[in-house]
Amino acid sequence: MKKLSVASGLLFAVIFNSITAFAEPAEVPLLVGEDWEVGTVHIWNDETHLFVQFELDEAVAADGWCITGTKLHIGQDLLDFPLTRKGHPKLGHFDFKTDHNCVEVTDPMEIELGDLHSADSLLIAAKAEVELGSMKQGAWTQGIRFTERGNRATYFEYLMHSIEPGPCCDLLLRLFSPLSPTPFNYTITVCGESVIDAFGSSSEILSDVLYDAGASSLSFTATYPDGSIWQPLFTLGEGGMLNTAEPLLLGTWEWVGDCND
Repeated sequence: MKKLSVASGLLFAVIFNSITAFAEPAEVPLLVGEDWEVGTVHIWNDETHLFVQFELDEAVAADGWCITGTKLHIGQDLLDFPLTRKGHPKLGHFDFKTDHNCVEVTDPMEIELGDLHSADSLLIAAKAEVELGSMKQGAWTQGIRFTERGNRATYFEYLMHSIEPGPCCDLLLRLFSPLSPTPFNYTITVCGESVIDAFGSSSEILSDVLYDAGASSLSFTATYPDGSIWQPLFTLGEGGMLNTAEPLLLGTWEWVGDCND
């Protein structure tokens, strides 16, 4: 039954609509009813995450309207959406739901793409609840209606921005320990990242090395263009606690080969 309803919805979409595809960075009109444009949904992506932000039109916000809630669901086809037997979306089953304290612009939703990172396009359903005093309206994005009759819930196609990885280089980490006169040397292969980004993937190694060297905890670690790695607080396991107002030098990094930071 559900598959028949989805197929009917697709047939309606093909016959009565031309699928509007929005390319990254996308700005999709947010509509109340058929033609009252109250705002915009901004969508963009990087290699691993999708970002979605709702924004009211300045004139609408100036009249006192605000966003009090947003709902979002993504998939590669309609079978990925929670629908009733008649093809209407089940908003309570949308993957991403957020309440807002009457805002004009929402903070960007950061959605991990997972297996969808290699997709060429996504189908997205996005709805905002907008209010003015006791008046409440549901605003959906411009797009294709899920069903010909009933509510005006819509979805649209988003064309993913393809990000080609940059050249791969080796990053050499020299990590120091107050318990060892010899630095620990580790090489990490980094593709298309800056040295600051690279430390996101090397943080576990950094933690493991310091733990093996006698550190019981690792707090904030900072890297600098000169190749130094600093930590403001370093706690020794058996030797007690060393609190210092001056940052502690934990190590250095340097590119191996013809690489830039």
